[in-house]
Amino acid sequence: MDTDWTPIPANLTLDFTTAQRRHRFETATGLELPRLETDLHCLSTSDDWEEWFPALERVVLFGPEDLRLQDVVGPICLDLLDMYEDLLAPWSNAVRLRQDLPAFLTDLPRVANVLPLLDGRSVSEVLQAAPWAPMATCAMLTLLQRLGVLSLLPVYQPGDPLDRPAVLDTALVPRSEDPLYRTRTRMSEALRSFQALEQCLATGFTPWSGCKFVRVPAPPVPDPLQ
Repeated sequence: MDTDWTPIPANLTLDFTTAQRRHRFETATGLELPRLETDLHCLSTSDDWEEWFPALERVVLFGPEDLRLQDVVGPICLDLLDMYEDLLAPWSNAVRLRQDLPAFLTDLPRVANVLPLLDGRSVSEVLQAAPWAPMATCAMLTLLQRLGVLSLLPVYQPGDPLDRPAVLDTALVPRSEDPLYRTRTRMSEALRSFQALEQCLATGFTPWSGCKFVRVPAPPVPDPLQ
């Protein structure tokens, strides 16, 4: 037994729902996925970049919500970003789904949350809008690209920035922890609530004014001793 290997960080919680999704994925694809601790061990010890990509994708898709990428891929973060840049850049590329995803993918929360963003926005915009860490979003995009359900459309125009977007400076930090991201999200929610309220106030009650109201007896009060 390798005594230098700590399989799973101590702060992770056991999530049976994630295990069920993992089992459904294996059943639908016929693939037997490595254990989570195996992928974590690969990311922390392997020098083979061809092993990093699938291991990181599985960790992102099936890992618990409290998994911190800083603890997993911190030492190889810059190398991973260089390789993701080769696959996804230029960052002005538009991302769009070619077809509907199968249920075993849309059942995964991190995939389901990023799908509404794949509507022709640029890769840079998707990285900024997704709630996950930009590194995790890169892993999901390359996975969908490899499965053949995601297309990258070059829409580069003269003057578009070719450098890495600033959001990749904190590639391992969830966007939901960024103060500016949280502020924008709250402002968007408040605006939608205000618009819904205005729509309700503008709705007249004339169509219901002629409705007949019927009195019905109130249900009996339950006995608190029963």
